[in-house]
Amino acid sequence: MRSNHLGLLYIICALALTAHSGGAGEEGVRETVAYLSALGSRVSGYPGAAAAADYVERRLRASGLAEVVRDSFAITVPIDRGGELRL
Repeated sequence: MRSNHLGLLYIICALALTAHSGGAGEEGVRETVAYLSALGSRVSGYPGAAAAADYVERRLRASGLAEVVRDSFAITVPIDRGGELRL
């Protein structure tokens, strides 16, 4: 559940930044959502989560925020490598 909240936070931040960086309006929002949606899984530990965090960080810096800090912490993440069960 926590990773779902992080994904939502990425989207909210990105949309807010879009509105303040010249990309305001429906098209800017669509482009932001399309970019984030194309990243694949944004569950913590997956490459899409790191790419979304990088995107939000870039947008925060581009908006003029001087002190953008990223923290890291260890979590346990189940990695889906695919599989099937036949009965």
